[in-house]
Amino acid sequence: MNNPNARLDTSDWTRLEAAGLIQIGTGCRISPLARFEPQDETDQIRPITIADNVRIGAGAVIHGGTRIATGVRVEDNVTIGQPEEGYAVGRTYTGTGATTLAEGTALRSGAILYAGVSIGAETTIGHRTLIRSHTTMARTATSDTDWSSSAPAPSGTGSGARPCPTSPRASSPKTGCSSARGSAPSTTST
Repeated sequence: MNNPNARLDTSDWTRLEAAGLIQIGTGCRISPLARFEPQDETDQIRPITIADNVRIGAGAVIHGGTRIATGVRVEDNVTIGQPEEGYAVGRTYTGTGATTLAEGTALRSGAILYAGVSIGAETTIGHRTLIRSHTTMARTATSDTDWSSSAPAPSGTGSGARPCPTSPRASSPKTGCSSARGSAPSTTST
């Protein structure tokens, strides 16, 4: 860009793809109303990677540094990878780091995942769930729990994680979750 204060034109993801700022695999179904934002509020530009057979719904906003694996489903009005800054309980979370969604993850409508979040394979994040920066959520070999903002967090899962009470599997919440707010994320930054 010639003007350091100029913002990227993100109205057409094919332009972003041509510029190397987004990679999209085969078999993806992306709503024309989804939005991709590789440039954040601090003007840092990080590419977005979307693997094969991903579905992204209307109103979804995908920020720079997000890596989405094969078969992920992102429903309507989901926000992924937005930097979290300055208003959370008097603390500032810079929100840097990659946001990664492993194979088969499902993000239900209205979920918000800040930058630096890592979600493990075959995990479902419930409607309107908020996951703070630098949180890692993954199923363990003995777990089959979905996550939502509607029920108290089970002991040992870390702050901000809540099992979905409507899931038939919510009675055995043995999912591993850790939060490393304020420290380096557990994933590799781009």
